[in-house]
Amino acid sequence: MAKRFDRNPKLTYPPECKELNEELSKDELVKRLKMLAKAFQDLGQDENNEYKELALYLASEFFMDHSSKDVRLLVACCIADIFRVFAPEAPYTETEHLKEIFLFLTEQLRGLSDPDSPSFRRYFYLLENLAWVKSFNICLELEDNQDILNGLFKMMFEIVSDKHSTKVIGFMLDVMCPLLTEADIVSQELLDIILACILEPFKTQRRAAYNLARDLIRRSSSAIEPYVQTFFSNALMLGKTSESDLSDRLLDLIQELNGIAPSILIGVLPQLEFKLKSADESERMSATRLLAKMFSEPNSDLAMLHKPLWSCFVGRFYDIDINIRRLCTQASQEFIVNHPELVQDVSGSIGIGEHLRHRQHDSDENVRMDVVQAIVGASKRALANVTDDLLECVKERTLDKKFKIRKEALVGLGQIYKCCCEANGSDLERLTWVRNKVLHAYYHNAVDDKVLVERILNTSLVPYSLEPAERMKRLYLLYTNLDKHAIKALQEIFRTQFGLRNLVRTVLDIHQKGESEEVNQMLSAKVVQLSRFLSEPTKAQEHLKKFVGMIRDDMKMRGNLLKLVTPGCSCKKAEDYVKEIIRKLGNPVPNNFLYTNVKQLLERIAPVMIDGSAVMALASHIREIMENKDGSEMDSHGASGSDDSLESGMNLLLMLSNVYQSCFHSEDVYRCLLVFVKSEVDSISDIALQVFKNVGVSMEQMFPAIHSILLPILQKMAKSGTPKQAKHALRCIDAMCKSKDEIFRQLYEHLKQNMKHDSPNFLTSLVGIGHLSSLRPSLFVSSTEDLVNTFIKPELLSKDRTIGRKSNESWCQEHLVSEETLAKIQGLKLMVRWLLGCRTAGNKASSTFRLLYTMILCEGDLMEQGNINKAEMARLRLQAGCCMLKLAQEPIFADAIRLEQFETMALLVNDPCYEVRVQFVQKLHKGLLALRLPLQYMGVLCLGALDPLKERRAIVKQMFVANVTRRREYLKQNLTANSNKIFTLLPDYVLPYAIHLLAHDPDYTTYDDINALKGIKDCLTFMLDPLLTKNENISFNFYKKMFESIKQRKDVQCVMSDEANKKLYAICDLALTLISAKSSHFSQTEFAAEPVLPKRLYTEPDLARPNTTVYLPSEFLTGQASKAKKLAAVSSSSAKASEIKKKTTSAVLHDSTKVRSRIESLDSSISSNPSSPVSSTKSSPHGLSERNRTSLSNKLHSARAISKAQGGGKTFSPNDDIERYKRGNSNSRGESSEEDVESSSLSHRTGKKSAKSTSGSKKSAAMANQPAVLAKKKKPSSIASSGSATRTGKTTQSKILDFVKRASTRGKGRSESLDRTSSADSSVKPASTDFEDEEEMEADEEVEENEEVVEESEVESEEDEKEKKEAASSRRRASASNSQSSSRTSTQGKKASATVSKKQTNVRVTTKKAISDGNKTSKKKGNSTETASLKRQRDSSQESSSLPSSSVKRPKSRNLSNGTSDGEEDESSGSGKRGKTTALPSAVLRRRKGVLAIKRREGAAARAAQKYADFEVPVGIITPKKKR
Repeated sequence: MAKRFDRNPKLTYPPECKELNEELSKDELVKRLKMLAKAFQDLGQDENNEYKELALYLASEFFMDHSSKDVRLLVACCIADIFRVFAPEAPYTETEHLKEIFLFLTEQLRGLSDPDSPSFRRYFYLLENLAWVKSFNICLELEDNQDILNGLFKMMFEIVSDKHSTKVIGFMLDVMCPLLTEADIVSQELLDIILACILEPFKTQRRAAYNLARDLIRRSSSAIEPYVQTFFSNALMLGKTSESDLSDRLLDLIQELNGIAPSILIGVLPQLEFKLKSADESERMSATRLLAKMFSEPNSDLAMLHKPLWSCFVGRFYDIDINIRRLCTQASQEFIVNHPELVQDVSGSIGIGEHLRHRQHDSDENVRMDVVQAIVGASKRALANVTDDLLECVKERTLDKKFKIRKEALVGLGQIYKCCCEANGSDLERLTWVRNKVLHAYYHNAVDDKVLVERILNTSLVPYSLEPAERMKRLYLLYTNLDKHAIKALQEIFRTQFGLRNLVRTVLDIHQKGESEEVNQMLSAKVVQLSRFLSEPTKAQEHLKKFVGMIRDDMKMRGNLLKLVTPGCSCKKAEDYVKEIIRKLGNPVPNNFLYTNVKQLLERIAPVMIDGSAVMALASHIREIMENKDGSEMDSHGASGSDDSLESGMNLLLMLSNVYQSCFHSEDVYRCLLVFVKSEVDSISDIALQVFKNVGVSMEQMFPAIHSILLPILQKMAKSGTPKQAKHALRCIDAMCKSKDEIFRQLYEHLKQNMKHDSPNFLTSLVGIGHLSSLRPSLFVSSTEDLVNTFIKPELLSKDRTIGRKSNESWCQEHLVSEETLAKIQGLKLMVRWLLGCRTAGNKASSTFRLLYTMILCEGDLMEQGNINKAEMARLRLQAGCCMLKLAQEPIFADAIRLEQFETMALLVNDPCYEVRVQFVQKLHKGLLALRLPLQYMGVLCLGALDPLKERRAIVKQMFVANVTRRREYLKQNLTANSNKIFTLLPDYVLPYAIHLLAHDPDYTTYDDINALKGIKDCLTFMLDPLLTKNENISFNFYKKMFESIKQRKDVQCVMSDEANKKLYAICDLALTLISAKSSHFSQTEFAAEPVLPKRLYTEPDLARPNTTVYLPSEFLTGQASKAKKLAAVSSSSAKASEIKKKTTSAVLHDSTKVRSRIESLDSSISSNPSSPVSSTKSSPHGLSERNRTSLSNKLHSARAISKAQGGGKTFSPNDDIERYKRGNSNSRGESSEEDVESSSLSHRTGKKSAKSTSGSKKSAAMANQPAVLAKKKKPSSIASSGSATRTGKTTQSKILDFVKRASTRGKGRSESLDRTSSADSSVKPASTDFEDEEEMEADEEVEENEEVVEESEVESEEDEKEKKEAASSRRRASASNSQSSSRTSTQGKKASATVSKKQTNVRVTTKKAISDGNKTSKKKGNSTETASLKRQRDSSQESSSLPSSSVKRPKSRNLSNGTSDGEEDESSGSGKRGKTTALPSAVLRRRKGVLAIKRREGAAARAAQKYADFEVPVGIITPKKKR
């Protein structure tokens, strides 16, 4: 508290200073204080003793609390001088008094806030004095000095402003800095006051205070460093946030301190690692943001100084929080620009570049977008700092699934390329790939991508704002450095723009027709077509309709649009027309969709790059480069003068001539083209001729001088130029000249004269005649036909005049091909062009196809003399395949190609030569994409799945996908759903063609060939994947019906071949398995139309016999399909067993009735003639002795027992059975019905199955059963003839006797099958053939297999089990009954009774007779052969009797009518004719994975015939089914 003094104290004053007291007025007091202040200013430090009391008086309450600020200011100045004069010992000793004084001085310094004040000079003096003397340092000795210091610092930051001079700021710092540097402790409150000034809002709103605090911190950094570190340690580590008001702004404070005095944070920054690893996302975010700024600041070396912290920071690139990852990627731009050393790996740590490469694959699209923006932004600022790996990231993002990312990447690359072109720097070499990459994006299906590429082309790659000369140099530089895919994309851009201009011009022409319903419909159709070239076509239609209405009403807009699309519109005018049209569409706001869509349309149709002046500039530029190519290697734009560069430039002119024909109609342009035509480089001359062909239509009328110069040059080239020059010269003449027939006649006669092998222009003549025949068929077709028949085929193609060079290479360059091979290639082309001119597909086309087919079949060496090396053979077979494709593009010729020819040609897809595969598939794809080849040829692409190279498989699959998309789009645009052409265009209908082609694959020999089916599975998957994906109308039932429908048909090419049809069915099963695996993704609704199969490949369906058999091996079946196959087998087995049981009962009842009838007949006969010797079988008129009658009676008891056991329920008397047996005697005359034979056979099988007899019993039963099978399957003519012979050669009595005799020798087998306990005569077996045994054994084996399937599947119901037990019980009872009956009769009676149950025995006599008669009349086999054959069969039967039935090897059956096996029947016959069995020709090319194999079918057939020549089989026997 200030001291109080008397009102009039007695004090000593300096000279000339008057006394001060409280009674003085304000003005007088001020006057006297001024004099006193001036006096104190002049005092030195040695003159202070006498003024101590005055110093105390001035610091009294009266003066410091005076109401006048002037008084207070003067007093403050005096006190400041007193501190100076009395230094170092101030006259003020009391602590409280000193505190009052310093607070007073602090308050007075506030007057510095207004530099414009009249008193500012005294305030400045006060500040200067205090700063000079460091008077405020005295307060540091006070115990309670925080109020003084806090107030002083706070006041300083409050009053400082931008108006203060640097001196004022300096004195302020001089006052404050010593207080920090010399203080024993800096309080947290004071630290907060200082640090708060470097944060917002001081940093932006009060910049002077920020600068003062910044300078203060820098000057006192070493003093405040420990306090700052303590503050951050408490806040960051210990969480003591209540001690400071800045605890919630720690990270911002660290950031600012790092920029002001980084040394302060040396001990603080490592503590941030805990924040980076915090579980709180906000804390991690704040710490990451802070460190990103700190590390990326220019000249920052924190990454090197704090490597652990740097490593922890870059780990945030993989943070789980998306925003943190985005923050890191966004900060990467500053790292690349300011710290390129951090992009690469830093001292073992992974650099920013590697982390960015990882983030460009981030799952979040925003992170990927930030990566692209960071790299592109850094590239535009400092491309030298951006590595190639980072640019590769942008390159990859051009393929991102999100359009906005693709757009950002493509636009960014275009901008980078533009900047480099403008700078003409060395970085342009690094960016050569940018041109290709941008144009490759045009291959994307989305319209947005195509529009974007066109915009980048016009704004960045070749800016339309440049002058024509400079613009064409950019275009030339661009085109000559593009790859082939980019060139195709650029060509497509110009073609699309050209087509859009024509479409808009058509709309304008329709407007000229007035208003009508028809006109409106036409406009609507055109609007729909236009909308497909815009983003979101459905929405664009509405806006385009509105725009079309505006065109109709606004004549000026329509005029501008017409001028815009008129050929010859200049680039400058096109830009003006676009601006005029857009101006009337409203403001370019986001919701103005009319503006957006119309602008997009105008951008695509406006010719802002090419016009007449541009074409002239381009032609002149190419001419200049060609003339100066020897003197300079490269011009200022990097355009090389090499032949390749010039050829690229000429191709650019050729491309433009297809789109901008009117821009070439200039004499200067034509003269430049004449120079190119006369070039010594053949390629340049060829291209120039093509340009003339495109743009020279009106040259004869508009530029006759040029025409007169050019025509002789063209005639000379057509006669003696290269083959390409002759070709293009003839086309030029055809396009340019009106009266050309006479010119063509002269040329034809001249070329015909040079049609000699030794002529130097032989190849030119071949090419010329071929094209003349195509261009003018009415004039030259007939003469060319004679030439083909007399020279081309017999002389050129069918003879090898020279021997080719020795080479084992599969391919060679064209200049290494011999002249003769080149001539043969041109000869093949000549025939194709001649046929295309004929337009008829008679014998001419058939013979040509046969020749081409043979050429492929012989691998290119038509004569097969080995005079052609492999490389030239590859070219010849490739040319033959391409010629077939060329002809197939015409419907009249496509139908003339036979199936085997088509299948052989398709094998070129798997040719061992890589170049053949590539070029053939390219030709195939080109024809398919143009919709000129039939749908059948699209199925050939499936063979691409067998290509040994992965990249080739991917390319062929892309081609297949492109064709699928092309056909679907075409159907949407041009055909209705009910159109008849849908079956020839819908890509889904390629499956029947592909399945048929795969079924005739030469590697697929048997239907269960697992290895071949694996390859076929790849082919089917190759096709089904594109067909099933992105198909909005897909229906599982449609594909299922298609494959099932194929299984109901037969292969037209191999109707009679079971193996061929089984292969077809197996592939269908495989296809069904594949689509069933994906059926969950399909619509189960019915398709709108039923599948329609090509009649050329498949017969009509056999609906009476559903084909439910699964032909596919179990290895390919899924769990569900395998189960279905087992269930089908179970069902079939159960049905067969039930049928056998039913027919067995019927047969037994039938037999017993016959026996009863026979006994009654015999009884009546004996009673009528008692003297007849009944015991003699030969003298009995009815053929039965008493012994045999007793045996038959016993047999009747046995049959009755079986009938009861199996549910017959009815008993018969012996007389009834004898009577029935008499009726059965008609069988011996060959009159048995088919039902009887079948029921007897089935009855015998059931007996075998129930009794489980030994193998010997089975063979006996099989031999007994075989005649029935023979009788059933034998041709009617043979049966009739044998029956007739039997009837005429024997009496009824002798027939009965023969029957009984045979029964006595054959009955043992039947008896043993009914009585398992009797085996004494099991070794007695009659002679039989293997074919007789085989069929019954096969039936038994099938029944046994079905039983095993039933047991394994465990699906037999309880009713079936019960029925099975009952059947077993009945069989045991029947066996017991049979045993009792047999014991009462003789062995001979048993044999006779067994024979009675098999009525087909009589048929066997007839069948054997027919066999014997047939063999006797055969020309190829004599009696001796028959006897030997039967003997071998009998020996084979006896040898096999001791073996199990499963060990008997069945010989392969063969058809003796043609001497071939079933699978090889009638191979040499042509394909496509129903009822004939066909296969591939005698030598089949098998090309799979580079392996060529030739299979000789005739040799195989001959060997098979020789192998089985000893087996005599009646004609017409059906081969038994083989067991798998």
